[in-house]
Amino acid sequence: MAPRQRAKPTGPTDDLFPSLTGLNLTNLQSGRRLDSAPVAAGLQLISEFAGSPMAGLVDLQGIDVSAADVLVVTTGQGSEVTFSLNDLDRQLRRWREIYERLPEVKTNRVALDLAVSNNIPLRFLGANTVPAPVPKLPKPLRSKKRNV
Repeated sequence: MAPRQRAKPTGPTDDLFPSLTGLNLTNLQSGRRLDSAPVAAGLQLISEFAGSPMAGLVDLQGIDVSAADVLVVTTGQGSEVTFSLNDLDRQLRRWREIYERLPEVKTNRVALDLAVSNNIPLRFLGANTVPAPVPKLPKPLRSKKRNV
């Protein structure tokens, strides 16, 4: 949004809250309640995050609410965490457990999917986690057999 379109000038509190992205703008009408489960869950996540075990460890930068069944959160540290719309408190606790048990999560950019309840798919996005290519070994020389 352009600064001239704001009702008030930008201030120091504008960066305290994550941005909600992925809204369907055709559903927004002035004076009407937005009936969207992802948006409601995104706002609930913002509210619950402040008192969660992850508060102070990472910064919520943005929440993508474009999907119907998940929230995709980006952190100020460059990680991406996917939440299901339900039971956000449990997912925040699981995130803290992973954060504490895997030191690599603290130092690398990761993609973590907490929407999956049985497993926790975790991908490292940092450049230093990509394995070096294995050099090709030269083919062994074959000796030609002569017919004697």
